[in-house]
Amino acid sequence: MNSAREAELLAIIRIPQQQIIERLSAEIAELKAQLAKNSGNSGKPPSGDGLKKPAPKSQREQGKRASGGQPDAGGRRGS
Repeated sequence: MNSAREAELLAIIRIPQQQIIERLSAEIAELKAQLAKNSGNSGKPPSGDGLKKPAPKSQREQGKRASGGQPDAGGRRGS
């Protein structure tokens, strides 16, 4: 190994474990925050959402009338 690499490794080993844990915990929290972002809650374009796009929600209110034709309308009439 070259001396620069050895010095770098020794510097890493000398860092107390608590500092390493705190630094990695902060990095994990930052990465989780990035994963939680989508086009709805950030400035990302919708094309950046990938396959995790939320299901579309209808903006229309549901009607009060039942669907279908008039009751007892019968079938087609031939005259």
